[in-house]
Amino acid sequence: MDSVAYFVAPSALVTTADGQPVNSLYRVSSADGGAPMELVPYIADMQLQYGVDTDSSGSPDTYLSAHQVQSSGLDMTSDVYSVHIELIVETEKSCSNSSSEGCLEPRRYQSLVYIRNSDGGV
Repeated sequence: MDSVAYFVAPSALVTTADGQPVNSLYRVSSADGGAPMELVPYIADMQLQYGVDTDSSGSPDTYLSAHQVQSSGLDMTSDVYSVHIELIVETEKSCSNSSSEGCLEPRRYQSLVYIRNSDGGV
């Protein structure tokens, strides 16, 4: 069995034009011996919210973090129907202050993914 985790941490490869560190998206896999692999630079933050069915209607009615799902006694395999993914990506190319070299401007990307094979499913 392979276990994979994704996380955001300072980049080992990329800095801004003025030498400031940027964050990157990393992946760690037990199949790779647990060594972190830097995937995408300029990822400032990543948030996951799980759509859960708390009223037994067969569809998600609230979004919770993984910790909130587990601490509320809900089951991640049968009560989670969707995942809301949000990435904050920074860019040096379009800064609002054109005189500031190496500034970072955040962009927010969101996606809602429905889980087809959940118990009950959506």
